[in-house]
Amino acid sequence: MKIIVSHALYVDVIYVTKEGDLKTLGINNYEKQLDHWLTPHPKKDPQTKEMFTFGSRREKPYCIYRKISEDGVMGPKVDITVDRPTYMHDLCITEHYVIFQELPYVYDPEVMQTSDHEWIFHFADGIWPRYGFLKRNATSEDKIRWFEFTNQSFFVFHNANAWEVDKDTIVLYCCIMESNTKKDGSKYIFPADFQRYDIALNFEISWPQLYKMTFDMKNNTAIKENISSNINGDFPKINEKYMGRKSKYIYISEVNRDNKIKSVVKYYLDRMKENRPYYKRFEFGTDIFAGEVVFVPKNDDKWATNEDDGYLIVFAHHEVIDKDDPKKIDSGISYVYVIDAKRMISVAKLQLPTRVPYGFHAIYVTEKELLDQKP
Repeated sequence: MKIIVSHALYVDVIYVTKEGDLKTLGINNYEKQLDHWLTPHPKKDPQTKEMFTFGSRREKPYCIYRKISEDGVMGPKVDITVDRPTYMHDLCITEHYVIFQELPYVYDPEVMQTSDHEWIFHFADGIWPRYGFLKRNATSEDKIRWFEFTNQSFFVFHNANAWEVDKDTIVLYCCIMESNTKKDGSKYIFPADFQRYDIALNFEISWPQLYKMTFDMKNNTAIKENISSNINGDFPKINEKYMGRKSKYIYISEVNRDNKIKSVVKYYLDRMKENRPYYKRFEFGTDIFAGEVVFVPKNDDKWATNEDDGYLIVFAHHEVIDKDDPKKIDSGISYVYVIDAKRMISVAKLQLPTRVPYGFHAIYVTEKELLDQKP
């Protein structure tokens, strides 16, 4: 059995033995079809079992679309025309479309060398976010449709989900960070609940918050709406059996002012127009901070009775500040939390024998998926 592991640069193959041990087999280049980076967030259609991904490059073509069949065969390259290398981290799918996001956060090493920027990417003036919609089976970009958010500047690391409401309307949920660059190049100060995301990296953007985007395919218009209730967070998760189809729930990792994950927030999308609370929060507790959650459905062979029938699994760390050395906050105690995704309460908390870093994250693979892998 084989597991394919990718995070931007390479696609590694890990073999799972009958005893449950892991062995690294090496780099998978899909029979020499892959000669570029891949996004760390490919999307798998839960019904067709196809996987959709892209490569983001620093030279032309800056974006390359790839589709991989259920049997693991990579399709031909489809070059996507964008004007410059941008930080393209994620994509979305619907039943019929793959969605690309060309955002104004551009790759420019000269800016880092000639200014006080400490990051090789920066917001470019006069460039507006664009979203491209391409049919999933396309073999060229000829019929791609672009939607531009004119006179706006924002960035998205992670998308939650997207789907076709009808033949003329597509909605997309994602975590957006607004830029504080005005059209004339000047800056403005965000309100108290929209503070800078990471001053050390000079991102010059707000904290990420949950947004809903609506694309009118008939009139070629797009709007975005902040639906976060002023909750700052990212790493949105859903029950991936609903990927590309209508879903009711999104789970967001909520961050504090130190950019540490203090809680998980469940959004009830079907309650947003009703006169009742539409989110519920699970907090890890004092000085306990977590990583990125994974949704595990209770029944992994078919659609569960309810979309939120499952668990959220996450690694967390209990920080303890050393009075003699305030910079030392590593207690060495880490936990695995198992959270009931329906009720948003902890059903298990397991202490681990070693420290797990905050950046550690993973995906959930069912036993059936392992057994179905080709040897």
